[in-house]
Amino acid sequence: MSQKNISKYATFLFLLISTIEIVGVAIDSALIQLLFKPLIMPSLILLYYCVAEKSNYWYIAALFYSFLGDVFLLDK
Repeated sequence: MSQKNISKYATFLFLLISTIEIVGVAIDSALIQLLFKPLIMPSLILLYYCVAEKSNYWYIAALFYSFLGDVFLLDK
């Protein structure tokens, strides 16, 4: 599989997860929000890693800590 195809799949995955999360907020579904909110940051990390020519690991670390913040604040 080429890098271009992997980038397309990563983009599709990020857009799909983000769209489902937005729909979950719009219909006020706690279950959808609980399942898909934590998946946004890992999918964004994957997308960045696939698209960036040279990965900035500080940026990836910042996204990872944003993911942890999302997970720890889910019940708030």
